[in-house]
Amino acid sequence: MLITGAKGHAFEVLDIILQQHPADRIYFFDNVSTSFTLQSIDVAKILRTKEELAQLFSTDNLFVLGTGNPAARRLLGE
Repeated sequence: MLITGAKGHAFEVLDIILQQHPADRIYFFDNVSTSFTLQSIDVAKILRTKEELAQLFSTDNLFVLGTGNPAARRLLGE
């Protein structure tokens, strides 16, 4: 499962996903906040490039919009 974004709203989405599917591998896509890391979360990985995203989608195309900004969320949804 991919969550777009890797900040506040994305972590709220992560909490819900982990409650419903605790064994799933979670990926975040954030090609904007390059200084952000997931050191405290061992169930997730941040994808930073479109190539990494395409590779993930070739085997798993499930995703949820975790971006908090409404304009960015609309763009990503489209």
